[in-house]
Amino acid sequence: MLLIQLDQNKAPDRAPKDKAIVTIWSKIEWTTAHGDQIDEAIVDELMGLAEPDPGKIGDLLGVSHVNHWVRDLNEPLFFFGDFVAGGIEAATISGLDACRNIGRFLTQ
Repeated sequence: MLLIQLDQNKAPDRAPKDKAIVTIWSKIEWTTAHGDQIDEAIVDELMGLAEPDPGKIGDLLGVSHVNHWVRDLNEPLFFFGDFVAGGIEAATISGLDACRNIGRFLTQ
């Protein structure tokens, strides 16, 4: 498990009352080992890792989406924007920094 993110905390009214939006990020090793599984099996496995004591989050799951994101591990990964920044100004600066880094990478 890499990260569990409670997305409803990012902005008011992002989720309906008494509901949550949870994003679960897995480590590359886990993703590589489980990437060929069907979405339902991946959701079940990650929910078990996120909450070892079943019957709380899993019983409340209404909708799930699995993103099968494949990338070349020999290429760099650039993070930028509001995911890693604490506000609009920081997100803008982060985006500009990422553009410079990507530009340097593409022109080397």
